[in-house]
Amino acid sequence: MPGPRKRKYEKRIKWTQRKEDMKRSEFKTNVLKSMDCDGQDVNKWWKTNAETVRTAAREVLGQTSGLLNQENHRDYYEDGTPCEGPTRPVERLEVEKALKKMKRNKAVGLDNIPMEAWFALGKEGVDILWICSEMCV
Repeated sequence: MPGPRKRKYEKRIKWTQRKEDMKRSEFKTNVLKSMDCDGQDVNKWWKTNAETVRTAAREVLGQTSGLLNQENHRDYYEDGTPCEGPTRPVERLEVEKALKKMKRNKAVGLDNIPMEAWFALGKEGVDILWICSEMCV
């Protein structure tokens, strides 16, 4: 049985740098200078131009150090002992405060419901989450 495959990690492009006006115009100039579509096969043209965009982005915008993609050592804990006795119920105000602290445009959790949906529901969303927390206890 073969061992686990090693992943190849590459440095990521700093796409946030494109928001600066000077970097944006330099990036656009580099890309447009390299692109042309003189009757080539579409797949070949797409592959070439995608690589052109990445190359221009690396040159103009820069790259990350790559440390975020590397596997880091994680400590694994065994199951702890359960709580002794009853726990206090979650209050509605706690749910409301927790929702306010949450940030938007983040990955969805296990329920596959984005935070934007809870924000859009407003007070009804707080009520739904609070009632769900009451049922789980």
